[in-house]
Amino acid sequence: MEIRGELEMDVERDLEEEIKDEIYHLVLRLHRLYQHQKERSGKKLPEQDAGTNKGQKEKHLQR
Repeated sequence: MEIRGELEMDVERDLEEEIKDEIYHLVLRLHRLYQHQKERSGKKLPEQDAGTNKGQKEKHLQR
C-alpha cells in the first residue's frame, strides 16, 4: 500500500506540473497576442500621419 500511495503522489505532482506548464504557455501566448494587438493599433496612427504628410508633399511639389 505504501508504494501505491507514493505512486499516486508522484502522478498528482506530475499532473500538477503539467497543468502549471500549460497555464504558463497559455499566458505567454495571450501576452504576445495583446502585445501584437497593441503594436498593430499603435502602427495605424503613423500610417494615417504618413497619408497626411504625403498630401502635403504633393501640394508642395505642385507649387
